[in-house]
Amino acid sequence: MKIGITSFIFYDWDLETTCKYVSDIGYEAIELDIRPGQKHLQPNEVLTGKAMEVKSLIKKYNLIISALSCGVNHLDPDLKRRKELNDYFKQVIEAASLLEVPVVTGISGFPAPEKTEEQNWKEFEQEMGAIIDLASEREVKVALETFPPALVYNNSTIEKMLSVIPSKYLGWNLDPSHQVYQFIDYLESIRAFKDRIFHVHAKDTEILHNRLRFTGIYGEEWWRFRIPGFGDIEWRKFISCLEDVGYDYVVSFEHEDPLITREDAVPKALLFLRSIVYRKTGPADDEWRRLLYRKEFEGIQEKYGKVKY
Repeated sequence: MKIGITSFIFYDWDLETTCKYVSDIGYEAIELDIRPGQKHLQPNEVLTGKAMEVKSLIKKYNLIISALSCGVNHLDPDLKRRKELNDYFKQVIEAASLLEVPVVTGISGFPAPEKTEEQNWKEFEQEMGAIIDLASEREVKVALETFPPALVYNNSTIEKMLSVIPSKYLGWNLDPSHQVYQFIDYLESIRAFKDRIFHVHAKDTEILHNRLRFTGIYGEEWWRFRIPGFGDIEWRKFISCLEDVGYDYVVSFEHEDPLITREDAVPKALLFLRSIVYRKTGPADDEWRRLLYRKEFEGIQEKYGKVKY
């Protein structure tokens, strides 16, 4: 796995300053926030000839773009605005294709409370279905992050999403922090959707149990986002479970911790993630294990005969 970071943390910096900073600290990947109005990059810039410039900049700082991030409301109640947002998201997919970025991250959109559940899902199928048709043509995966009050917010709604649009180009941007405050088992979630995890966020959640006992689950301020290692997620188990199911892409740090500054959070998160993220194994590692095994059982071989490998 590679350790990455979301660029929206540096919303007030230009793209090159951001890339240089995260590279100098030691991050390997960047998830570029490309929502409407963001200053790092806009899809029309890529579509009108800036693709090579962006790719050169990313290469200059020894980074990869793990995903283009575009969290917009695909179910906006204003139909004109909805069309604008969905057309914009399609431009992001086109930009990802030109930049050779394999994933676009986003959200499902927010259901209209005055409509039935069936109506909201029908509109999601219509809007997201057209997006996924384009994504499949461009061979770009769309990974949706799940949290309430979005239409797709938990495991059962992920199942619903994948049954409504059963495309291999639609999947999950796994952020375990949103599962913690819903009391969902994030390890079981990984196992359940192992083939649809296209991108992963590294963000923690701390449950404030004294506050929870006082206010109950419908109260306020009984949980808060934290940087990895400062909340309730068992990160070693989380990373090991991702390894078990074959996930070998980017774990992207997302900073929403109210107790720590950006300047302090970014290096702290990297140091923590480095201590738990597995590096990719290869033939050299396999050979090392074989040699270690041979040496350990050298005496046994001499006494009882050769062991076959």
